[in-house]
Amino acid sequence: MRIAKGKRFLAVLAILISVSAVALRAAAAPDRITVRLTDRMGTSQTVDVLSLPQLRYEASYRRSSGTIVGPFTYEGPSLLSVLALMGGINEDDAVQLISDDGYRMSLTYEQVQGEVTVYDGAGEALDDFERPMMMLAVSSDNPAFAKDSIRAIYAGPKAPLTDGHTWVKGVVEIKVIPMVKEWVLKLTGAAEARMDRSTFESLATCPMSPHPGADWKIGDATYAGVPLWALASVVDNIEPADSHYTFDKALARAGYTVRVISADGTFVDLASKDLIYESGIFIAFTRNGALLDEAEGPLMLTGAKSPRILENVVAIELIGL
Repeated sequence: MRIAKGKRFLAVLAILISVSAVALRAAAAPDRITVRLTDRMGTSQTVDVLSLPQLRYEASYRRSSGTIVGPFTYEGPSLLSVLALMGGINEDDAVQLISDDGYRMSLTYEQVQGEVTVYDGAGEALDDFERPMMMLAVSSDNPAFAKDSIRAIYAGPKAPLTDGHTWVKGVVEIKVIPMVKEWVLKLTGAAEARMDRSTFESLATCPMSPHPGADWKIGDATYAGVPLWALASVVDNIEPADSHYTFDKALARAGYTVRVISADGTFVDLASKDLIYESGIFIAFTRNGALLDEAEGPLMLTGAKSPRILENVVAIELIGL
């Protein structure tokens, strides 16, 4: 009798434990994770991404310092499946991802289709690879993944390794915007670098960056971009491994010339000592939140303390290091 009672007690206990575990899982899993979609006409809707087909792939990303994070497994719908809810996009469109902390990343039509740089395990760009897809991840075994949030990533069957600045945490809005043209800013100093549009945009808007963005309102226009000293920091010294754009303040105080050059060869020279952590002299890439047009852009030297405005900037040189 005691044995029977003991068995019944254990059976009841097992059921209670099972029910509790199910309840905990249900409590842990959100019913909805939403994102705001805004089409090219400015019409918005809210979408529950959990209602869409969920994919499961591995992926890694490469920080600007060269550090590789991953691979980890991510789950969520593809970006294309989300865009399909408002008619998809065409070659004249681009997509802007907006995070809850203000970070913004604009993707070309080609990038949305997965045409991005993919690296091997050593961080070297691959010539032959399977094109990754952009996913809106809602869960991951990555310990740093923020619960109940959306992270835009590039993933696929072969666990692609891509640039981290194209991954966006805490996505709250997806906007279809006019076509984005790619460009490269050439930087020359103690080293040489070619900064593409995505990297520049990441540097300008990332709230976690030690190089804060800059903006200036003049008349009815507000320009935003990256302080000139932050761009100089990319090539003012030879960066050690795992470093990230360290500004050599002592070298700037000693003095060298920062030359900002436009597409037609016009240039403006500035003294490095006048640029030390100065946000009033910067390279703008947006005007009133939109990318600069061909008349001013792709980049423009501006700011309240800039000696002059220089449009169509394509290169920056550090002279006399």
